[in-house]
Amino acid sequence: MPRTLIISDVHANATALEAVLAAEPDRDAVVFLGDAVDNGPRPDAACDVLRDLDLAAAVLGNHDRTVLAADSPEAASDDPFAAWQAWSHRRLAPDNRAFLDALPRTATLALGNRRVRLHHGDFPRPETHDGPWRTRATPEDDPALFERVATRYDEDVILHGHSHFPFVDTVAGTTFVNPGSVGLQREGWPADRARYAVFEDGAFDLRSVRYDADAVAADSRALDSPFADIWGRAVPSAQTD
Repeated sequence: MPRTLIISDVHANATALEAVLAAEPDRDAVVFLGDAVDNGPRPDAACDVLRDLDLAAAVLGNHDRTVLAADSPEAASDDPFAAWQAWSHRRLAPDNRAFLDALPRTATLALGNRRVRLHHGDFPRPETHDGPWRTRATPEDDPALFERVATRYDEDVILHGHSHFPFVDTVAGTTFVNPGSVGLQREGWPADRARYAVFEDGAFDLRSVRYDADAVAADSRALDSPFADIWGRAVPSAQTD
């Protein structure tokens, strides 16, 4: 059975992405769950690496969408993050913009005998849902959220990212798998761990690998990236006076 690497939320961190690929050289296929860009210093390099992988399947993330739209008149509104997204947009080569623009919002594939739905994880609110709706699904959420998502799709497995929270859980007969984030960890988590998952022998295995986060923080400063403060907080050891 093919050994499938599942990655999500690279966030322009090509260093972390390359560490994951080096840790899994025996992969047969790669699946990408969105957010290639934004919040990191190397959006173009991250897309170059993803394009070279000949991805088995991939979907578009919310940050990918906003970065692609960052040169539109609507993007120059009161959005406080518009300048960040415009910075990333300017650093994307036309081929990489086209690569992101061609990605679907959702896709399907087969992993062994499992039918799989891919979605970045910013699941839209169901039309019939009247209560609060969280788009960043984590194990801490009400199982009802997962049940509503499970009823939307026919597949046995839903692969998703977005929350940066790695987990595998089965709700209402549907297995939800979030591999975690390759390039940007949740606040308070070790910044130098790139997280991902591997599907092999019918099972999903959550994994992580260490990478040089200090170099990413230093790169952000050197490029005068608008994300330098984010990386400075995540990697205090990389800060200079």
